[in-house]
Amino acid sequence: MTPSDTDAVAVSIVVPVRNEAENVAPLVAEIVGALDGRWAYEIIYVNDGSTDATAGRLADLMKQHRQLRQLKHDHSSGQSAAVRSGVRAADCPEEWSCLSCRS
Repeated sequence: MTPSDTDAVAVSIVVPVRNEAENVAPLVAEIVGALDGRWAYEIIYVNDGSTDATAGRLADLMKQHRQLRQLKHDHSSGQSAAVRSGVRAADCPEEWSCLSCRS
């Protein structure tokens, strides 16, 4: 189940990242595997000024997963600012923050 124009998003997953190009796809797959069919959800990656291929990898993933969004900070503002940006952009009252520490 993914959100559509008529489904209310029940859960927003906020993931702050910086220079995590190798880790975004495995985490998206884990989140999708855990929530598909259970919740109407969105995944908001907040790209906190990455200088690697994180933005491009997320853009590619967004073509496959319509529940995935990317917010971009022009420069690194820190994890707390990234989480705050994601929560503010969330489409639902329930936000879950996921710290990207797969490396």
